[in-house]
Amino acid sequence: MSQHPYTPEDLRLLGGTRCLDYVNTIENRASQTPEEFLFAAEDVVRWGAHAALLAPDAAARLRAWAVAGGGGEDTPQVRAFRQALAVRETLHALFLALATEEPLPDAALAELQAAWAGVMRTARLTPVGDVSAEPHLAWTWLQTDGSSGLDPIIGPVLASALALLTDLRSDLGRVKVCANPHGCGWLFYDSSRNASRRWCSMEGCGSQIKMQRQYARTKAARAAEQ
Repeated sequence: MSQHPYTPEDLRLLGGTRCLDYVNTIENRASQTPEEFLFAAEDVVRWGAHAALLAPDAAARLRAWAVAGGGGEDTPQVRAFRQALAVRETLHALFLALATEEPLPDAALAELQAAWAGVMRTARLTPVGDVSAEPHLAWTWLQTDGSSGLDPIIGPVLASALALLTDLRSDLGRVKVCANPHGCGWLFYDSSRNASRRWCSMEGCGSQIKMQRQYARTKAARAAEQ
């Protein structure tokens, strides 16, 4: 797997949900040369800030912890990073199965449950919104000094995944994989009115395929004229 020349901040958030945006931190996943964006705990923090999962001051504190692990092979930072990547692959397995109308893998479901149990150790129920008008509670992960590892990012990602999977208002048939045949592999939740979206983005993959088709038609027409 090659390293992408860009940074986590360059990733477009096209998945429609936090969990699918996190799964999409690999570009061209389905090709022979997938491009990775996350190589260390610091990269996960940078993506979390980019995805608005962390306030700037919290992101700065967590990033300082992430880079403090040095180059060790079994530091808390390295272990947290490995767990974060394992969560990403678990979510990919589950949502790709939905997108391709395959049975949900039992192993991935068990891994999701175990990951959620893990982050719940540092979760807090916190009032959000206008408490005086319409109060409600949400899970938050407020420890951003490293004592909770990468939970302030992975916690919201997992909460997003579970909400999508368990909310009766979710239409899991709208979870799709980009139709680009050249290996994009990005997943997204199709919120269009008639559920007709086929591409991760029309400006990117959709435009690319349309241009290729136009080129093929033009080439065929010229060949027919000869």
